Amino acid sequence: MKSPGITTKIWLSIGVFILGYSDNPIRQKYMKCYKMGEGPLYTFYTPFHLSPLEAPNSVARAVLFNDYPVTPLHGPVAEVITIAKRPLKAGEKLDGIGGYLSYGTLDNADTAEDDNLLPMGLSEGCTLLRDLPMDAAITCNDVSIPNGRLCDKLFADQRAMFGATPTKRRIGETVKRRRAG
Repeated sequence: MKSPGITTKIWLSIGVFILGYSDNPIRQKYMKCYKMGEGPLYTFYTPFHLSPLEAPNSVARAVLFNDYPVTPLHGPVAEVITIAKRPLKAGEKLDGIGGYLSYGTLDNADTAEDDNLLPMGLSEGCTLLRDLPMDAAITCNDVSIPNGRLCDKLFADQRAMFGATPTKRRIGETVKRRRAG
């Protein structure tokens, strides 16, 4: 991008990454061999995402071979929940994904449902009903949700169809999150 006398480079992050976990010593040995780190958490990254080419392939697999490449085993297992980026005041309207007031983080679907946590994808346009500290998980009870949105109806339909799938966390594993008090 150029303007009079100034040259600016803009870098876009359009890649895809996956986090993989293995505590298997044999797999860890090979991951070290391939210079993927010490583990047990590994990052796989490709600097491009060719969705115009990938989506038709997925549709064709579904139609021609009755093979659904992105179907979960049983309903949702994770939710992206809404977290306050800074201390928030009652009356502020959340600006959604990529906004200035909140960010999303992944949590287990059963935890998100049990704690009534606000999905990040539904946060835009919601008005806060009370003050929240920075890094507090925002619940559906903390906000006034606008009436008549299709996204809210679809989310309610999804919850009615699947509920939340238990994640069967390892014994002693906890999700560390600061709760609004």
